[in-house]
Amino acid sequence: MVVLLAYVLVISSIGMIYTIHNVYAHYFSKDDRASFLALIHQINVEIQLINTDFPSNVSIAIEHAENTAELLKKVYQFGEDIADDNDFIREYNEQLNNINSTVQALILANVVDEILRNYGNALEVDYDLTNMSNMVMSNASHSAMMMMGDGMKNSTMIREKSNYTTHNIIVNLADYQTAQALSDKAQRIFNKELKPVAATSNVTTFIVKLENGLTQLRDAVNNNAAPMDVMMIVHSQIHPNLQKAYNLQLVA
Repeated sequence: MVVLLAYVLVISSIGMIYTIHNVYAHYFSKDDRASFLALIHQINVEIQLINTDFPSNVSIAIEHAENTAELLKKVYQFGEDIADDNDFIREYNEQLNNINSTVQALILANVVDEILRNYGNALEVDYDLTNMSNMVMSNASHSAMMMMGDGMKNSTMIREKSNYTTHNIIVNLADYQTAQALSDKAQRIFNKELKPVAATSNVTTFIVKLENGLTQLRDAVNNNAAPMDVMMIVHSQIHPNLQKAYNLQLVA
């Protein structure tokens, strides 16, 4: 009976994942400008953290320096036509001069995704926080546990699934610091670049919900919330309201 119920749970979860992936998942259409400038924001955050940790915590500062080097390599190699520093400066200026509210919204979406990735790395969770379908697996497991007897609740499958909601031990401090700093950066991007241009449009409700979601995300990260709680804020509050407020297109 245990095996049979486990099989049913897995099959049901697969069906739920397929549905939510096609209907509710927020995979926004990519934009090279947004990706480029999101990398710039990440670099600035890592440099800030180097200065914060050095010289009090040299080992953590080195990790941020290594992250900075990797990000610099990505942004320098972003365009195929970048051959030297002059080409990079030209590319950088071109990207800065071609930003509208849609691009800024995609920049914010990219930064929020990086918050999830770094938070997941900080806690060494074994699933992708940017993948909305993982929330369905957690909900399916929780529902199944409520219907099972005490003996079945102690099964290996249920113990493993409980990590979705209870695992919040910080293992990698540098990644945790990055997640915290990026959550602050996300709020600054919203306040400076997005909130002003939407203030006079007919999207006030979405803007208010988006702002609240960003505040909750920052507080959840700073308070070391469970990964599933952080995911819920992003996928149920930030992404949908960001999409509606700035008319972002979803990947088909």
